[in-house]
Amino acid sequence: MHAYLRSVGFKHSSKQQVEKLVKEGIAAALADNRVKYHADRKKAFLRIPVSKFFGVSVVCDYVKRDRLKADYCMPYLVPLFDIKVDSIYVERHSFQESFGMMCDDIKEDSTIVCTLENAYDISLDPSIITELKSVSVGLSAFCAEGTILLPIRKLPPDEEMKKRQERREYIKQAKEGNQKAIEYLTLEDFDTLNSIARRVDTEDIFSIVETTFIPCGVECDTYSIVGEIMSFTCVSNEETGETVVNMLVECNDVTFNVAVNKEDLTGEPKVGRRFKGRVWLTGRVFLK
Repeated sequence: MHAYLRSVGFKHSSKQQVEKLVKEGIAAALADNRVKYHADRKKAFLRIPVSKFFGVSVVCDYVKRDRLKADYCMPYLVPLFDIKVDSIYVERHSFQESFGMMCDDIKEDSTIVCTLENAYDISLDPSIITELKSVSVGLSAFCAEGTILLPIRKLPPDEEMKKRQERREYIKQAKEGNQKAIEYLTLEDFDTLNSIARRVDTEDIFSIVETTFIPCGVECDTYSIVGEIMSFTCVSNEETGETVVNMLVECNDVTFNVAVNKEDLTGEPKVGRRFKGRVWLTGRVFLK
């Protein structure tokens, strides 16, 4: 997660500079009473904003409430889009006092796994898998290197929406055990595979594949994505002056925002164009 601090404008910052920022941020949060304490685990949580959209989340150890020592930090990005879900599952990571989140309701044909950014805003038992019901979830992603791709020709919006709704219905029926729905989806996948096999010899793969959302690497919360840019803003990190591109991306029916350092982005972002990159995905839960 520290590798993605560059995504929010700390590309040229040394370890010592980040540590200084964290120490000063802890002191400011204590003075402003912006620290959340968890007395049973001797942990404290705070955020250090470097713009109104993003900053650094810090988890601290403490013996006394006015003496905090940073345990670890990670970038945060305020979600621009959230979705209501029936339930999610949260489990503590084995290597540190952070939490992962699993959700089936955001994307109907697969489970999304990400790091829970605001775990310390919620009461969680680190020894068990916790189920949270009736919540809203906002996803944010961080990219160390990305590329802008041109758009491709698509179906008219009405036809595209109708096709997606039909597929969602078949997926829902397949999960309930409907054999005809399972067979339909299987045949559709075979047809898609055959179509791609025929076209790939004469066309670039990214002119065939509109979007992708594929887990990659050994970490379960990193994904290789290609998604359409719905909106974007260029925001300056107030501490370093580096420019961060904050994009709202729609990717395989999943909508989330992506932060990438402008120096790490190849191409010019525009609405309707596509973004390609490997991202680390985080989630923020809003209790109803």
